Amino acid sequence: MNKKHFIVGGDIKKSLSQGKRLNFKGLFTEALILTKKNYLPLLIACIFLAMIVLVIYGFGYKYIYTLSSNVQLGINFIVSSFIMTPLVTALLMMGIYNSVGIKTKPIDIFSSFNVTIKLAIVNMIINVIVYGISKLFTLASNDIAAVISVFLLIYTNVVFCLTYPLIAEKKMSAYLGLKSSFKIVHKNLLQFIILFMFIVFFAFIAILPYGIGLLVFIPFYFNLMGLVYRETCGVKIIAIVSKSQDHNGTLLKSDTHESANEKIAKPITDKNTTNNPSDTFNA
Repeated sequence: MNKKHFIVGGDIKKSLSQGKRLNFKGLFTEALILTKKNYLPLLIACIFLAMIVLVIYGFGYKYIYTLSSNVQLGINFIVSSFIMTPLVTALLMMGIYNSVGIKTKPIDIFSSFNVTIKLAIVNMIINVIVYGISKLFTLASNDIAAVISVFLLIYTNVVFCLTYPLIAEKKMSAYLGLKSSFKIVHKNLLQFIILFMFIVFFAFIAILPYGIGLLVFIPFYFNLMGLVYRETCGVKIIAIVSKSQDHNGTLLKSDTHESANEKIAKPITDKNTTNNPSDTFNA
């Protein structure tokens, strides 16, 4: 029994230098299959997230909204950066795990709090950019400026869509995660914009039947983004490999095993086993 390290999916170095063409039909088809196969863990994790939001803003509504606007802003920043961002990142990571055939559990929604500081920094930077764009074009106060503002806001969210999983899976710094996501998406910007147009369309359709469709759409979305990440960045995993004992020594199978301290065949996040993110980016 040997441990084997290998990459599943795309090559991040190639994506950074040349971009990555997305096969929409293949992505959507596989995302549907993954959603059917891994539906309950993701759905329950999403329900956990909804309950946390309800507890913070629902039960604390009367208290929070009696405070000054500056205090409210501070509370929203803390909740968004240090609670919501790690939870949403964990949902993205669950989609990535599903994309490489690793079973997930609802408890995995709490798995990204180990990189909370870096995620919070990224969240703050993106929010500052979005706020700056909104404020700049609000001052212009004309229809053309409003349209440009909307497009820039969409553009900002699209180009940074891979930042959070890059930080969680590749252990990149906040700056390098932002820069890498920007460069990867920008190499094939039109396809990513089309992808998000499809996502918005599917979300709209899901909302129509009293929002019931969201119960399917939300797990589908995280599985889809997991597949997009796998195809563009690749996922580094470790597996236990069994070799046959015959005279050829042929590799027969690859099994996954779980111990108390380690889930074998899960994307590697140990600093000692990952490549230097700076080397990857500069390649």
